[in-house]
Amino acid sequence: MLTVNTRGYQGRVEKSAAVVSNDPGRTRISITLSVLVTPLFARPPGEDLMIHTVLNKPKELTVNLTSNYSKPIEVVGVKHTFGPQAEASFKPVEPGLKYQVTLKATAAQVFKAGGRVILELAPGSPVEAFLLPAYIDVKQ
Repeated sequence: MLTVNTRGYQGRVEKSAAVVSNDPGRTRISITLSVLVTPLFARPPGEDLMIHTVLNKPKELTVNLTSNYSKPIEVVGVKHTFGPQAEASFKPVEPGLKYQVTLKATAAQVFKAGGRVILELAPGSPVEAFLLPAYIDVKQ
């Protein structure tokens, strides 16, 4: 059995394996599995969660997500990895299909970090969460 863990990948992913046999003419052959990984949610080009602001000027960005899955996917919560430096929220636009996700930098202190906004999905979804890369830069 050949297993490919596609978590965190997008686009073409390849996995190779060697098959060993007792055939004296071909004791070893190599096989390659190639898959095209489509993200669970798509966002329009240029809609990234990259916030640049200055101290004491909170700023927020919103991205629009559309499900690529064949069945409705319910988002039930959102969290992030930035601690008290940020707030995250989501709003169903078309429940099960389209969502808006907002990240707000509180700008209470100078801060620069990459992180994730995590969409928590309802039980029965193909995965339990969807990760969105994000970046916050609060300057003096």
